[in-house]
Amino acid sequence: MTDNKSKTVVEDDAKSEVQTESRLNRWKIFGIVIITAFATIIYVSNVLAVDKLLEELQSLKKQKELKVNINEVLKSKVNQLQSAERIIPLACDKLGMIKPVQAPEVLP
Repeated sequence: MTDNKSKTVVEDDAKSEVQTESRLNRWKIFGIVIITAFATIIYVSNVLAVDKLLEELQSLKKQKELKVNINEVLKSKVNQLQSAERIIPLACDKLGMIKPVQAPEVLP
């Protein structure tokens, strides 16, 4: 009889250990799933943020290219407006200036 009781107690202890291990394994798996889900959420949000930044970068590059082109057009227009071929006829016709026959002398 004592033998049966001791076997039953040992079996009960073994069952409770298995149940405890089973519960621990469930919590471990649950923890791993939660950590994996959290890591996936962080990764996806990071990918979305990087995509948004790349879009913004492309937009800024296009704006820069447009501004550089406009700047080049304006520089050529300034050069054209400052050219002697344009200024001399305007000075003679509108302001009545006379083009000198000989170049001015440079004083030391």
